[in-house]
Amino acid sequence: DDLHRLLHSLTQNEKRYVKVVASKQNNGDNSNAMLLFDVILEQKEYDEQKLKEKLKGKAVAKHLSPEKSNLYRIVIKSMRMFHAEKSVDRELREMLIDIRFLIDKRLYDQGIKEMHKAKKLATKYENFIVLVEILMLEREIVLEKQSTEVKERMSTIHRELYATLNRLERLARLSCFGDDVFMISS
Repeated sequence: DDLHRLLHSLTQNEKRYVKVVASKQNNGDNSNAMLLFDVILEQKEYDEQKLKEKLKGKAVAKHLSPEKSNLYRIVIKSMRMFHAEKSVDRELREMLIDIRFLIDKRLYDQGIKEMHKAKKLATKYENFIVLVEILMLEREIVLEKQSTEVKERMSTIHRELYATLNRLERLARLSCFGDDVFMISS
């Protein structure tokens, strides 16, 4: 069972975090999910029949399949939050959302400040896909602001965009080459 494998793959800290998140969601109305969480973790091997026996007489037993789906979603959402701070990709995605918000509010100077931070981080970690997105947002700001240096700024953005796309293409070619080598040696 996927849920059983998922729960047993969690570390103690992750399990604790799931319980904290579940208790805060829906005003603490996740008692069925947490009961199911505990009962499934007691099982070394998944056994649906024993699970139903253990939950007999409880509300969760009447709607076991939807309750399992709910618990699965709670665990995945919790792990997304638990590991969010550890992920540079996640941080960059959130920065893009912030930049988009600032652009939509026409707060271009603030957007540019965030963009420089995001560009620096994306460059450091060679996240060329996000770097392309950042450059496209920067292009949008330059076009919206209509400053006196539009031509010069757009030229710089275009050069950066082409350079980034070339780096992305080289990375893609290297990845494909690596895949081919791996498949030949297998």
